[in-house]
Amino acid sequence: MRKVILALTLFAFFRLDVLAQPPSIDSLRALLPFKKDTARVSLLNKLSLLTGSADARQSLAYSQGALQLANQLDFKNGIALSHRSLGIAWLYNNDHQQAIENLHLSGDMALANKQWELAIQNYLNLGGMYCSVYGNYVKGMEFYTKALGVCESQNSTFKIYDAYSGIAYIYQHQHENKKALDYYMKALGYLEKTNDHNSLGILYQNIGEHYQDSQQLNEAVSYLAKSLEAFKRGGSKGGTITTLTLLSDVYRQQGLIEKALASDMEALEISKTVTYERAKYYVNNSLGKTYYAMKEYARSKSFLEQAIAIAEKIKMNEEMRDTYLSLAQVSDKLSNHIEAYRYQQLHTAYADSVRSKERTSQLTELEVRFESERKEKENQLLKKDNDLHKLFITVITISFLSVVSIGFLFFNRQRLKIKSTQALVESEKKLMEAEAKNEQLRQAEKLTREFNQQLADVEMKALKAQMNPHFIFNSLNSINWYIIKSESEKASLYLTKFSKLIRLILDNSNHKIISLDQEMSALKLYLDLEVLRFNEKFTYSISIHAGLNPLSIGVPPMIIQPFVENAIWHGLLHKESVGKLEIQIDPMPDGIQCIITDNGVGRKKAAELKSKAADKEKSYGMNITRDRLNMLNRESTVASIEIIDLEDNQNQPLGTQVIVKIVSAELEPEF
Repeated sequence: MRKVILALTLFAFFRLDVLAQPPSIDSLRALLPFKKDTARVSLLNKLSLLTGSADARQSLAYSQGALQLANQLDFKNGIALSHRSLGIAWLYNNDHQQAIENLHLSGDMALANKQWELAIQNYLNLGGMYCSVYGNYVKGMEFYTKALGVCESQNSTFKIYDAYSGIAYIYQHQHENKKALDYYMKALGYLEKTNDHNSLGILYQNIGEHYQDSQQLNEAVSYLAKSLEAFKRGGSKGGTITTLTLLSDVYRQQGLIEKALASDMEALEISKTVTYERAKYYVNNSLGKTYYAMKEYARSKSFLEQAIAIAEKIKMNEEMRDTYLSLAQVSDKLSNHIEAYRYQQLHTAYADSVRSKERTSQLTELEVRFESERKEKENQLLKKDNDLHKLFITVITISFLSVVSIGFLFFNRQRLKIKSTQALVESEKKLMEAEAKNEQLRQAEKLTREFNQQLADVEMKALKAQMNPHFIFNSLNSINWYIIKSESEKASLYLTKFSKLIRLILDNSNHKIISLDQEMSALKLYLDLEVLRFNEKFTYSISIHAGLNPLSIGVPPMIIQPFVENAIWHGLLHKESVGKLEIQIDPMPDGIQCIITDNGVGRKKAAELKSKAADKEKSYGMNITRDRLNMLNRESTVASIEIIDLEDNQNQPLGTQVIVKIVSAELEPEF
């Protein structure tokens, strides 16, 4: 029952976009022929939000029309609002992925446009969806805290109570009940001063479930009754259905079966007026449990079968697991043991699927830990950098005081010799001064060289600290993809290669120079992962000149992979046909050159595609690698990059070639 809260009451959030006492839908439709340009965009968005629960397809049409017109007018605020309306419409149509993508776009655009309240609403909805639909509480916390951050940065209390309430809900899910209750009460302190009935309904509902989890059932009923009243005053059908099914659950725990049935029947009548399938599932599932408690097993089975049909249709795996268990129990009571066994088997199968989803969530938590460790390492390196600055200042100060002391001693010695001969004193004085100055300059130059070397080492470590998580997160995305798709064999293959890749990266990150063989091993593992991830969208080959011994050639770690990644993402993946990537390592008089050739769409076309993309991702790996090469080249000429656009006789692009020339170090081969 835990997910009922956010899954249905998301619609209470969405209804907040509309006026507290909105005009009728018919009256707004009548205004459409008279509204033009930006006013028409706003009206279409209002209609989309108002019609969502009653007519999901019409809601989608209104929001799509609003977005099309806003784009034609280049109405930036309207584009952001239209993506939000479109996201909500997709949710009413049970397409959660489209809903999340559009809410993401709306939130980021609103932030760029300084539409603070719109950004906060989107981040709150995303937090709710990640928790309720995907069970990803790490992402949920990310967006709730993001909404809270916007509130605090703008010194705004807009929806701050919803952010507190969402954070409390996640703590409650983690069984940190004290933290959960503290955040609920923070939210309540803000909400009770407003007329925001729907948000107040959500908060009362969450507090009620908190008391239900703690087995304080009378307190739970008290807060759920307040929630029901608030939702009815706010006009939220989704919230009303949610609270009624939760009340039924508590009444069943108290043994008050007649009250449970009354709550379920009221929820059933309301669910007939909405199109949201999840609401219908929860009502039928609750009625099935109530009739089971009443020992009316035939009715119980009928409602549970309706619930499972809806759950199968919209792929509610976790809920299917629980409902199949209920069907197994009721079939056993009806002495239909064959059906009971079949339902028990289905329950077990979906329990495995839910565990797979939990493993996916664990991978997400792993990614967050990696990011935290990277930040911590950067902070440590920054502290070391500051310590080096302090050391430099201390050494210079000591040197200066030493020079002053030498000068003072020299002056006393010269004064004693003045009585002997003035000419000799003057000569010696000049000589000593020259020697002192030369010594001072030599010491200063030595200190400067040592400082610059230490500073370069610190900068190099900082860049490597950025590079390693960058490489790891790309591989994690590949692993997540197949786990989510439940392709266990490919997921297992990914995990095997990924573990080897992690070991190589951790080993290599501790060395300024590694062997070419180690660099190629890491690169091959990365390429294998990308080929699998993109369903063999491209092929690759790696060839090393016969005259080279990869074990005895030293190169900086992670120096080639970013160029290969760039060729895949910006060249090969845009091709309609299968792409080809060739990596050739050849000798040079003082090192090696790596030639990376792809038959992708070329740099010009890739730039055009990137400029049209809504999410213009930066090539962090390429930028970091350029910075590393620049830093290495401060000491000596270590590497250079040449990029060649390949074209045919008609100047049509044939792909891109990157030549990386590296002055290599000689290593002792390991046997």
